[in-house]
Amino acid sequence: MLCLRCSRAHRVDPDCLSPPAENKYGVLSNFYKSPIKINDHTYPTVEHYFQSQKFPGTRHEKDIRNARSPGEAGEERSVMCARWC
Repeated sequence: MLCLRCSRAHRVDPDCLSPPAENKYGVLSNFYKSPIKINDHTYPTVEHYFQSQKFPGTRHEKDIRNARSPGEAGEERSVMCARWC
């Protein structure tokens, strides 16, 4: 089995399931740093993808995808929504 935390193939180790200090929910969080590739675009976290899909096909989608952190991706979306909504 491929460990989601350390990206090595091994039996599930409780140490690998414990959340890192910066993320109390660990691998179950949208903020977990694990790049995903969807439709030829790579997103640093699930949160980046989730927030970017509120503006599909626009430059805002790219800005959110390229945000430095998942929190920044959400903030970027909030700023854009305030302008558009």
